[in-house]
Amino acid sequence: MLQIIILVLTLVLGGAGYYYFTRTQSDRGQPDKKESPSESLLGPPKDVVKSPAPVEADNVANQDGATEQIVKTSELEDPVDVLPGRLSFKLDGVNTSESSLTATVLVRNNSKKMGVFKVRTNRRKRYIVVPSMAYLKPGHSKEVKITLRSTEIEQIENEIKAEVAGKKLKPDTFLVQWMNVTDVFYLDDTFFDSIKMETWLKKASNLIKKVESEAKDNKERRAYFIYEKIRVKFTLGTSE
Repeated sequence: MLQIIILVLTLVLGGAGYYYFTRTQSDRGQPDKKESPSESLLGPPKDVVKSPAPVEADNVANQDGATEQIVKTSELEDPVDVLPGRLSFKLDGVNTSESSLTATVLVRNNSKKMGVFKVRTNRRKRYIVVPSMAYLKPGHSKEVKITLRSTEIEQIENEIKAEVAGKKLKPDTFLVQWMNVTDVFYLDDTFFDSIKMETWLKKASNLIKKVESEAKDNKERRAYFIYEKIRVKFTLGTSE
């Protein structure tokens, strides 16, 4: 009889102990992890720090440029050189050589900012310009080839004869339109080099058109652009 009583008490006490232990653990939850001194002072571990979202190419290269991304000309000092300021083409009818129909212009970026230039002319059908638009990093330069179309020679000779006879004609001229852009326009050199040049040229062209359409007059345009003029001179045969 005594053995039965001892067995019953053992079962009762064991069950009560098990219930108390499991209930206590449930109420307390899992023990908290203690922060180390370095974690409490320096913040969460690096692997849980949220990193900034990567920059997407389309968001920089394909988005419209803004006038705020053009460096004002008042903040620049002689940012560009365009040489020479005059082009000479010697014409001798059908005997004119191909080499005499091509001239070279050097455009150099003297500034510390990225530059973009666009070559304009009042005689678009008369010339081939390569490149007609280009970017120049600080300190870099670019040669522009300007070629007179041979099909225009006869027309030019007639114009020269008309001037000799006293008729005043508008001379052929080129304008190198220059602007400097801030880093926000293209992000940085590494990103710039990773994108096709056609994309950057389109972005710059759109920004130029935007400024020209919004500017009320030449004075306002010159707040964003520098214009370097190139004059053209024609001579017949060996005459100067």
